[in-house]
Amino acid sequence: GSDGSPFIGGFTYGDLPVTQGADQGQLQGKNDCTGGSIGHCEGPPTNGFLTKFSPDGASLVYSTYIGTQRGNVSALAIDPLGNAYLTDSDSASLSVMNSSGSALRFSAKALSYFVKAMALDPEGNLYLTGVAGSNFQATAGAFATSPQPPIPQLPGYFGPGPSLGEAFVAKLDGTLSHVLAATFLGGEGDDAGQSVAFDSSGNVIIGGQTRSKAFPTR
Repeated sequence: GSDGSPFIGGFTYGDLPVTQGADQGQLQGKNDCTGGSIGHCEGPPTNGFLTKFSPDGASLVYSTYIGTQRGNVSALAIDPLGNAYLTDSDSASLSVMNSSGSALRFSAKALSYFVKAMALDPEGNLYLTGVAGSNFQATAGAFATSPQPPIPQLPGYFGPGPSLGEAFVAKLDGTLSHVLAATFLGGEGDDAGQSVAFDSSGNVIIGGQTRSKAFPTR
C-alpha cells in the first residue's frame, strides 16, 4: 500500500486468522470426499484470502476469506486509497475490497479470461494479463484481434496437444465496468501472461511463458 503496508492474497484450507468486521469471517464450502464415497472427489474446500499487515509486519490490519469451495486470490493490486483489486479463480470474478476489508465495493463476474497478474496505472485503470478464454473479445485496432490458429495434431503424435490458451492483455477502467482495450498475445502453442508492469513512459510490459515457435518477437 501507499503507506508501506504489505497485502497478501492466495488460498487456504481454513484456520485463517481473521479480524473483527472482516467481509467473510468463516471458511465456505464443504468436503466432497466422505467416507465410503466412490469416484472422483476434490477433497476439502479451499477459499481465497486477503490479508493486510501493518507496515512493520507486527500486526494484522485486516484479514478475510474470499469466495467459496475452490477459491484462490491469484492476482492483486492496491490503489492509493488502500482499496484492493483482486481476482478469485473460483468464481472467475474481479472484485474491489474496500480499505477496511469489511466489504466488496464492486465485482465483475463471468470473466472471459483467467487472470494471472494485474497492475494499476497512475490514472486508476486496471491492466490484466493471463490466459484468454474461448469467448475473449479483443478490441478494434488491437495488436492481435484473434488468436493464432494452432498447428493441427498429427496422427500417431503423442507429444504436447493442441493449444489450450492464448495470452492476453486487457485494460479496464477503475470501476471494472468498461473494457478500454484488449488484445491477444501469442503464437500457435500454449501462451500465458504471468506478470505486468509499466515503464517510465507508460508502456505496458508483459512477461510470461510460451510454447509457440511463432510467438511475436522483434
